Amino acid sequence: MTRHAGKVALVTGASRGIGESIARRLASDGAHVVNASIIDPTYPDVPSITFEQLDVTAPEAVREVIGRVASDHGRLDILVNNAGVEVEKSVQLTRCIALDHAAAGVRSVAICPGYVRTEMLEHYYQSQPDPRAVRDAVTSRHPLRRLCEPDEVASFASWLASEEAGFASGQPYILDGALTTGRAFTWNDK
Repeated sequence: MTRHAGKVALVTGASRGIGESIARRLASDGAHVVNASIIDPTYPDVPSITFEQLDVTAPEAVREVIGRVASDHGRLDILVNNAGVEVEKSVQLTRCIALDHAAAGVRSVAICPGYVRTEMLEHYYQSQPDPRAVRDAVTSRHPLRRLCEPDEVASFASWLASEEAGFASGQPYILDGALTTGRAFTWNDK
């Protein structure tokens, strides 16, 4: 698919997990992708993904990398803030960007995934006294009876960044397999 042909995307934290899946999906959809991360992976199978060293907790470094990517490529069409995301701050920032920059054609959305089957989640399971029991409990809480896959988040991100979603802006999109849809529960429910 070439929905992002000729576009330049910057994805923070694209070295593993959800970020890596998003970077790979945007590249397969035609974008040149810059992975801005503290971890330098190699993508020999995807030459359209390049690397910029970035610690997202350093605001000046973030400005420098964004400026360099835009200057080097003559544009920056897609920005995915995947690394170091705090949900409440991210949603508020999404809304502010959408309102403040809409007249310039800038859209801003937030994807709020639930449990995604990543290495990070697996580390959490393994840190528990009974990893299998915790994994089963988390999975059984989901009405779909499974967890989200990183590629599902990546597909959604690619669509939201495309012209097909041209009117989507200013909103958080919850991607949790109906986990939080209209139900209240505690983790101790039987």
